[in-house]
Amino acid sequence: MSTPIDSTRRALTERRSRILHRVLVATAILAGVAYVPGVWAAYQEELWAVIAADTLTYGIIVSLALARRLSYPLRAGAFVAVVYFLALVLLVQLGALGGGIVWLAVCPVLAAVFFRIRAALAVLALTGVTLAALGVMIYLDPSLVGQHLPESRYTPTSWLANAGTVLFLAAILSLSIAALVRWLEGTLEDSARTNLALQREAAERKRLQDQLLQSQKMEALGTLAGGIAHDFNNLLVPILANTREVQERLPEESAERQELNEVARSAERARELVQQVLAFSRASSRKRSAIQLDPLVEEVAALLRRTASSSIELVCRTEASDSRIHGNSGELHQVVMNLATNGLRAMESGPGTLILTTAENKENDTVTLQVSDTGSGMAPEVVERAFDPFFTTREPGEGTGLGLATVHGIVTSMGGQVELESEVGAGTTVRVHLPRLAGTQPVAEPPHSTSESPEVGNASRQGTVPSEAPFHPRVLVVDDDPSVRRVVRRLLERNGHRVVEVADASTALATLARHSGSVDLVITDYAMPRMSGIELAKEVLRTFPDLPVVLASGFLDPSLVDRAREAGVFATLDKPFEQAELLELVRQALGPPPR
Repeated sequence: MSTPIDSTRRALTERRSRILHRVLVATAILAGVAYVPGVWAAYQEELWAVIAADTLTYGIIVSLALARRLSYPLRAGAFVAVVYFLALVLLVQLGALGGGIVWLAVCPVLAAVFFRIRAALAVLALTGVTLAALGVMIYLDPSLVGQHLPESRYTPTSWLANAGTVLFLAAILSLSIAALVRWLEGTLEDSARTNLALQREAAERKRLQDQLLQSQKMEALGTLAGGIAHDFNNLLVPILANTREVQERLPEESAERQELNEVARSAERARELVQQVLAFSRASSRKRSAIQLDPLVEEVAALLRRTASSSIELVCRTEASDSRIHGNSGELHQVVMNLATNGLRAMESGPGTLILTTAENKENDTVTLQVSDTGSGMAPEVVERAFDPFFTTREPGEGTGLGLATVHGIVTSMGGQVELESEVGAGTTVRVHLPRLAGTQPVAEPPHSTSESPEVGNASRQGTVPSEAPFHPRVLVVDDDPSVRRVVRRLLERNGHRVVEVADASTALATLARHSGSVDLVITDYAMPRMSGIELAKEVLRTFPDLPVVLASGFLDPSLVDRAREAGVFATLDKPFEQAELLELVRQALGPPPR
């Protein structure tokens, strides 16, 4: 994968190539202008070697200027070589009086410009060797150098002085230019590194901003969903309770009872839908404990193998040595199932592979669940909205658009993160990073509520209807919804409890003041006008510290449960509730009857 540094170096090479081309073009033009008079002068002096060297050099330079398809090193190296060749011919023919000494000094400078300092040093060394060789020739026979100019014979001493001057000037020019080129390239690379750091910082800032916007959006939707869920669950309470009550009056095989079964099932599905909405808004109130992720993933994989198409290969690899996390098995089962189901749906049109893996990252102490498919993938604009609630690309009626939104809400509420990678035609990969639980001993699932401890929790949904209480305790029901009050009163009275119902907190406090000591239990709604259920509980417990208070709500998020615990509430009740659930909680709150 190319980095900005590599891109900068390629850009520098391209820039040097353009500079070389311009130098070649300029040299070709200047050489063309000087070629005719130079050749005429050499012809007059019968300098046939100079004529041949000029012609050959001019032809090579013109060819190099036109041959732009040749690689940069080949063109630059050939240019330096032809200049050196011309300098050598001119030095031998004309000595220091000709242009050869200038061309020879230019060679290391050109090498410094086109190949940087190492090439400049190499050509500079070649220049020194050349000057020394010419000095040896002069020492052996002065006529060997500048033989066509008898008046300019050299002595070894004079040649040594000229050669030293040329070599010194060539060294200063070439090394200075090489250092300058190196400094410029280093500056550009530093600038590229700085730009890379800034790009990474900007990308990280954008990622954090996107996370913040997503969090704020989910929080706003969660607040909206909470308000809707409260009212919606209040509507479901009488629907479920009245349906169950009428069902019990009808014969088991009657058509009317079967029709009511459909009503009850629809109400249950409505309740599950509300729970999904609350899940993506991170408002789940389910209890969490230490659980192993690997067995849960294997369980989902085994279930999918029985239901998935035979054209789809399902691979499950649980590679985490310790996959213990703090969570709820039902929520995590929903996370794995939602991701796996999405992968299977993406491969409906043909064969494919679904891979479920777990891995342990000891560096950041997390457990990663990865679900990958080889399906159709998603376009970038779909990836951006994948976690938005109610956003779906499926046909109407085939999906609610809550799958990934629910996954995001559950994982985020557990302190984890979700990553999504997808490309059209290349499949989709979702990674769920969850904090690994410290310690070695498993933590048991805590009870929701017991009569021995006033710890706040959701009432169990598995209770059975107790027998009629012989001592007829009195229960105060506080709820601003009259249908909910009527349902709770009817359920409690049918099971031997005396009930007083009121519509608001102030009336409830007045009732307790008038009937001090005759109320055994208070069941109050949370969301009520003027005074909430928690505020009412505080007032009740301030005056009657031994009176148990149960808080009911259709929007029972973890923060509300914590506030209820701090207020001294005995237990919480999630709306809508089943009859057995309500009665079991009342039994726990009232304790065993007196003997």
